[in-house]
Amino acid sequence: MTRILYDQNGMTDIEVSPEVAELFHRLRVFSHFDSPPGIQVGHRLYCTSHAPMPSYVGIYRSHHLPTMGAFSYSFSFLDRHVVIGAYCSISWGVRVMGINHPLDMFSTTAALYQSHPIFEAAYADAGRRPAWRDNPQKPFPVIGNDVWIGQDVLLGRGITIGDGAVIAAGSVVVKDVPPYAIVAGTPAKIIRSRFTEHERRLLQWSRWWEYAMPDLMQRPADDIPAFVRSLADAINAGTVRKIRKFDVSLAELCRSGGVAEFLNGDLSLTEPASPLDLSTMPDPGAEDAIAPPLDAPPRRGSGPVFKVQRG
Repeated sequence: MTRILYDQNGMTDIEVSPEVAELFHRLRVFSHFDSPPGIQVGHRLYCTSHAPMPSYVGIYRSHHLPTMGAFSYSFSFLDRHVVIGAYCSISWGVRVMGINHPLDMFSTTAALYQSHPIFEAAYADAGRRPAWRDNPQKPFPVIGNDVWIGQDVLLGRGITIGDGAVIAAGSVVVKDVPPYAIVAGTPAKIIRSRFTEHERRLLQWSRWWEYAMPDLMQRPADDIPAFVRSLADAINAGTVRKIRKFDVSLAELCRSGGVAEFLNGDLSLTEPASPLDLSTMPDPGAEDAIAPPLDAPPRRGSGPVFKVQRG
């Protein structure tokens, strides 16, 4: 039976048992916890109490299991509280900023709000009880689907990175990134968009990242309307599978002692896809002939899509 080592405040630490190792093998969860690669029995795994069951993911530099969508991978240590969508590519050295110190108190010292041996020693020497104050923190970043984050990027807390965004190597991201924006710099600023307004709307309408990778790769890759139409027709023809989402979290499964029973059940990682309503597919409209909010040009490759934002 899998041991729960810690289970408080929305965080669950699990000792990897042979059953959990087998479960991850069956779910196609890959890691470099040791050599050879793979989750090893006896390791401590850190996850949130509500993180959905992962499948087809690569977590190559961490014992933390963030919420991560299928066909995503990370070569960086990312805390369990980070949320990552599907089909994301995260390079080495990506980090999340630490906690904020208070700016509206008489001092920014952590002695005001955080336990630490040096502070506890001072209270003990004075014969007093610690008096920690609240210091609310912003949540960890939320990373959308199909996001590419380059090497040595620093992410601020409380930000959301939209679907399809690209973060250039070495960037410091302190504000939300719109879908399909390419950003770079310190602090990161929008350089351009990957696609026109119409192409962005088509991709987000299709929600292609919800579907199994082998069913996507043979479709037109550099013609967005053709890709979306091909995918939609195949979905409605019943030849595309959807990534399955399990209705139990890893923490819940381990806490209930149900890993063995789960392994004996249906572990199919894909399922039939529901038909799409083609009448709702976005058409090029008058708004595409006018500079949209993100200033997209009519064609990709014809110049910058986003104006560089100053300030």
